[in-house]
Amino acid sequence: MTQNIDKEPDASDRQYRNGVSGLNRNPSLTAGLAYFAIVFVIGFVLGLIRVPFLVPLLGKLTAVLIELPIILTLAWLICRQLVSSLTCR
Repeated sequence: MTQNIDKEPDASDRQYRNGVSGLNRNPSLTAGLAYFAIVFVIGFVLGLIRVPFLVPLLGKLTAVLIELPIILTLAWLICRQLVSSLTCR
């Protein structure tokens, strides 16, 4: 029961050693998951500001109309950055 230490490692061993995982091989999936997480957190934070502070002062509709351009602009900028950095190599 001896092991052959001179044996060439197979592809999965080389990928594991080089740090290549499933997400690194699929940059679109990485970009999509990162986009979802970042925009979700931004929406959550903006909701925490909107509901207790803006809604009592301005009403629901006005508070949402103030929040809408902020989240859309941030989502667009984040999407553009992620697509350019993760998929265009």
